[in-house]
Amino acid sequence: MSYKKTLSLLEAKECVRFQFLKENQNRYNIKKACKILRISRSGYYDFLQRKKSKRIIENEALTEMIEDIFHGNSGRYGARRIQQVLEQKLEAKTHWFWPHLEEHPGSQQIVFFEVSPPEPIERETGVSGVPKLL
Repeated sequence: MSYKKTLSLLEAKECVRFQFLKENQNRYNIKKACKILRISRSGYYDFLQRKKSKRIIENEALTEMIEDIFHGNSGRYGARRIQQVLEQKLEAKTHWFWPHLEEHPGSQQIVFFEVSPPEPIERETGVSGVPKLL
C-alpha cells in the first residue's frame, strides 16, 4: 500500500475503508490494517455480514443492463441511445438522467418510471411560465 493511497483512504468514508479492506483482506493483516485505516475490527466484521440494500441491488441490475448494451454495440452508444434501447427492452419510459427503479414483489422484473419536469407556474400576467417583471 503506497503512502499516498493510505492518506486518501484515511480521508475516505468509513464504508469505503471497509470495502478496501474487504477487497484486500488476503494481502494485509486485518488487525494491523484496521488500526492503520482507523476502523474497528468489530465494525469491519459487521460490514462483512451486512446484506446489500435494495438501492445497491437495483443499481447493480441497471449497471449490468447498461454495460451489456454498451459492449453489445462496440462501445459506440452514449447515454441517450442506451436509454432508447432500455425503453425498447422494458417497454416503459425512462428518464435518461436518473431512472427510478422499483422491484415488484414476487417477480424479477424491474420497472422504470418516467420523471416528468415540473409544470410551469401561472403568474399574474396569465401567460404560462413568464414572470411579471414590473
